[in-house]
Amino acid sequence: MPAVPSEDYIRTKTTCLFNVRPYLWQIKVVQAIFKRDGDIISIAGTGMGKTLMFWMPLLFRPASSMQIIVMSLNILSKQNVELLRKAGMRGIFIGRDTAT
Repeated sequence: MPAVPSEDYIRTKTTCLFNVRPYLWQIKVVQAIFKRDGDIISIAGTGMGKTLMFWMPLLFRPASSMQIIVMSLNILSKQNVELLRKAGMRGIFIGRDTAT
């Protein structure tokens, strides 16, 4: 199991790669993911940074790791693939037209 990264390390690495300074609640969710001591529920409004929080754990896992995120909007999924590409990470979008 990976060690739980510190608040400062999460903030620094996220800011360097995504050019966005994460909020404390995002950092706490990432730490909870690595603690693995239960389910995590995080509620945030539109535009509060949920998408960034989805990708932050990838910064602290081996490059060969896979993370699956299910999103209800195709356009949001496509935007996320582009965000990851700009950050030097690989993402794929699977939708109705690309599922076969």
